[in-house]
Amino acid sequence: MLVTLFRTTFLYVFIIISMRLMGKRQIGEMQPNEFVITILISELAAIPIQDIDSPISNAFISISVLIILEIILSVISMKSRIVRRAVNGKYAVIIKDGIIDQKQMKAMRMTADDLFEELRLKDVFNIEQVAYAIVENNGKMSVLLRPEHSPATAGQMNVSTEDAGMELLVVSDGRIEENRIESFKLDGKAIEREIKKHKLRVEDVFIMTVDRQNTFQIVKKG
Repeated sequence: MLVTLFRTTFLYVFIIISMRLMGKRQIGEMQPNEFVITILISELAAIPIQDIDSPISNAFISISVLIILEIILSVISMKSRIVRRAVNGKYAVIIKDGIIDQKQMKAMRMTADDLFEELRLKDVFNIEQVAYAIVENNGKMSVLLRPEHSPATAGQMNVSTEDAGMELLVVSDGRIEENRIESFKLDGKAIEREIKKHKLRVEDVFIMTVDRQNTFQIVKKG
């Protein structure tokens, strides 16, 4: 049991480090080669955990080789468009000016149900509203609506807006985040005073945020 525990812990830490070397990506954002590498790593890591007689060094070497190959391929892909297209493929324009390209759909083995599902996930329910729908290399669809169907922006309406900046989490689950509030030139006492205005204690606050205009948002604990 101790051997299995050691192997599992070692491989867990090693794989986390390996994935960090490959770069941050969620599963849905992985390119085909990255997804294949991830599956291979998981399979190789499972062998020494399940089979105690199998040397852990075999998995270590194999995973290391895969990571090195992936890093080398990534560097080459960055410098060569030909290699990048061969490995990752190319995006496909499925809809242009409201017209579906059926040849592209057949080439990607995409059904009409798949297309409409992807459009609904983008809050689009009418194909004629679409200027472009593009299936990216990672399989996700990007949709650009026609100008008359796109939401109006403040710039288009000639409305001036003030940038409030990114909200900063200053209280999390009843605790003041001291290391974060320094960037906003706040202190714990200022946070506590703001909380008291709402007749609450710090312990009663689930989430509290502040922006560059010192506008606070408070969510009480449920």
